[in-house]
Amino acid sequence: MLSDVVQVAIAVGAGAVALVLGLALAVGLGRRGAKPIGDPTAWGTAPDPAVLVAQADELAAHAEHATQRAETATADVDTARQRYAEAERRRGELETEYDAAQARYAEALRVMRAGRREPPTPEQRDRSHEVSSAALAAYRRGELTVDELRTVFARAGEWDPEQEAREREAERLAAGVGSVRRAYDIAVANARVARERLHVAEVAAEATTQEAVDAAVEAQVAADEAGRYRGGRR
Repeated sequence: MLSDVVQVAIAVGAGAVALVLGLALAVGLGRRGAKPIGDPTAWGTAPDPAVLVAQADELAAHAEHATQRAETATADVDTARQRYAEAERRRGELETEYDAAQARYAEALRVMRAGRREPPTPEQRDRSHEVSSAALAAYRRGELTVDELRTVFARAGEWDPEQEAREREAERLAAGVGSVRRAYDIAVANARVARERLHVAEVAAEATTQEAVDAAVEAQVAADEAGRYRGGRR
């Protein structure tokens, strides 16, 4: 039996069926060395019904095979369309994630820059250096603990733990942006490949469906002619 795809295709072209039937029969018989029906004098003798039946069976088998191919091609289109939709969905998700990652990094960068201190004057730099050197010497003598040394450095302006944390956060978010960007680029490539495969599947389905329609028409013409001669009518 013909698939719904082929039946719909035949219905769409119903207005041209009469012309197609005539052409298909003429071409089909011409390929087999026969002469067109409708010209009784051209036959000489009546066609062998057995030959017509065999030809009709052969064309029917070809039409059935073509219909199966059309059904498979149509199913391939559905599969390719689903894969393309999934690839596009994933690409859209990663695009949103990438935009969010960029926004988070931009905010962290702004906070980090805002937390930076103004460059010290030469006098401040000299004084900070003296304080830091004295604190380091005291630490080496065992007069200061590590926490006390850090406190001295922080007050001297040579170390800011909060700013250091802000800079580490900005670096972490920058790495996250790079990671999401790589995933997004892969998703874009996958979506492009899926779109191309969908196009190939659609073209193949269109071609195989047309082939199935043509085969069905030719098989019907042959079956009708075989039926006429099977019944003993010219």
